[in-house]
Amino acid sequence: GDCLLLPTNLHLFATASDTDGQVDHVEFYNHSTMLGAKSTAPFGFVWTNVPPGQHLLTAVAVDNLGARTTSGPVAFSASFAASLTIDDVTVFEGLAGTNAIFTLTLASPSCRTVSVEVATADGTALAGFDYLAVQASLTFLPGETTKTFAVPVLGDSLLEPDETFF
Repeated sequence: GDCLLLPTNLHLFATASDTDGQVDHVEFYNHSTMLGAKSTAPFGFVWTNVPPGQHLLTAVAVDNLGARTTSGPVAFSASFAASLTIDDVTVFEGLAGTNAIFTLTLASPSCRTVSVEVATADGTALAGFDYLAVQASLTFLPGETTKTFAVPVLGDSLLEPDETFF
């Protein structure tokens, strides 16, 4: 389905007619929750501050005798623009070395695929001596919020202060 970028308002419109009377009003629904109704043509409604998530919209036309007709459903997803964080990691390198495992987190699930490039950069630690440089592309599929990547930390027997890389 389609993916709507938030925040936004959504303008909903329905065309309705009645061959044996008149349309009294049209109700607009997201799943089973009524969003609003309009009693005069043109039958429209503005859904303000659409929330993130999966949506299924329908319009129900009600005539002057109470008969109801429901439109076909319209499905879509909505999400905010991707906002990404990465955690800080502390590891003890030891003689054998280890991996520093980093976690990237999206602030909220996206209904779009989100790709990000990650790369290490020297701080007081030096690539090739203290750790192995990493450059990678990570992809969050719709709905995913976390990804991890490993940076190999090289072990040695040197007595050295804490070191950093980015």
